[in-house]
Amino acid sequence: MNVLRTLSLPAGALLISLTATACGGGGQLPVAYNPEVLPMLELKVYDESFLGADSNADFSIRSSSRGEFVESVLSVSDADNLRALCIEISYDSSLYTPVGIRRSGRLEKQLPDENLLELSKLSMPGTVHYAHMQPFDSHGIDGDAELLTVSFRRQAMSGERIASAPPKAAHSVPELQGSITTGKLEWFYRNRGDYDQNGEVNVADITQLGVKLNTVSPVPGEPFDIADVEWQVDGDENGNINISDITPLGANIGNSVSGGYNIYTSDLESDYPATGGANGPGSTLLGNLGGTPPLSEALNFASKSTQHLSFEFALGDPLPGKYYWVRPTDGSSEGIPSTMAGPLSVENIPLPVIDSISDLEVVVGDTIVITGTGFGIKDGSDEITLNDLPLEVVTWTNTQITAKIPVGAGDGPLVVTTLRTSDPSADSLNVVPAAPGQPDGNTV
Repeated sequence: MNVLRTLSLPAGALLISLTATACGGGGQLPVAYNPEVLPMLELKVYDESFLGADSNADFSIRSSSRGEFVESVLSVSDADNLRALCIEISYDSSLYTPVGIRRSGRLEKQLPDENLLELSKLSMPGTVHYAHMQPFDSHGIDGDAELLTVSFRRQAMSGERIASAPPKAAHSVPELQGSITTGKLEWFYRNRGDYDQNGEVNVADITQLGVKLNTVSPVPGEPFDIADVEWQVDGDENGNINISDITPLGANIGNSVSGGYNIYTSDLESDYPATGGANGPGSTLLGNLGGTPPLSEALNFASKSTQHLSFEFALGDPLPGKYYWVRPTDGSSEGIPSTMAGPLSVENIPLPVIDSISDLEVVVGDTIVITGTGFGIKDGSDEITLNDLPLEVVTWTNTQITAKIPVGAGDGPLVVTTLRTSDPSADSLNVVPAAPGQPDGNTV
């Protein structure tokens, strides 16, 4: 992966030139400053500014004093069809407050509002967020141009600096499904605003919005199918991907699921943190999914442009009566929990049914085949018995069991026991003892 180059200038310099090469994830670029009159800025350019194409552009920031204000101008040189811009500018919020972003005259002329997706956010102390994306049928910026002017007031910004955090709002609650039959928990990724599904909501998500812009649900007025990527990109979930979906993107910038999901269980429904607070004292952490490798990497799956990412967690012992939930994490704190799955019940598991037995008159040590339905996938506690005596299982599938008649077996019906127990077989076995001195083939 290519990395944006980092350049340093001596103290007092007002200009820095940055060369960016398309890659994944961007990099931080320090801007030198005069400590007496100008803010120290740090520029992060996301690779989505190049829309995945091999491209180079030289960025520069020039700051100048305007009394109680500072104006910082972002320019580009040697640009080649630059059709998007996704940046973050960091500053010292104890000294400065951003008060506005305006496009340059050239950008206003070349990129009128009606043809532009644009997002700016100044309300997060310490970081200015800006992104725009042009329509695909337009040509981007070439050559040299001023792009933006960010204005700062020389005063501390109120509020605390906001770092990335796991999603905590109700619109990012995953709907959890659990099944004893499959032994799995399943849920779809939910982090509202993360349109490119890389684990973090940031200004670069505007590019995926642009790709899917004007897509409408196949069922008018209904949300997209949750398995489709459009469901994730439709931030307001109204079945129409349009410019209004910028609003949920901007509102959730900084939300991160970089640490994956923590999976919890409990015997008590009251341990479920319904309001998003702490888990109850009886809850148990079963594991983490997506934390290693980080979710931001796991989300770069091959079908992310067409599919909504989903997760499966295998339960080692999905006992009836248990409650389950998952919580997103950024590695240091947890976000809002999923819906609760449970209590898991055996009532939805098919009852094992014995339909036929290959031989009804058998000798101790013989192998028989039992055919039926609902046998499931055998685990350590599943068994087939004859008068409560377990048979030695050779093979076991959902519809067929092959087993040997054990020493000590007597006449009677067969019973299959999983999480549920079958009725006794309609036919009974007639067990013939093995002839004296003959091997019985039994290894029980």
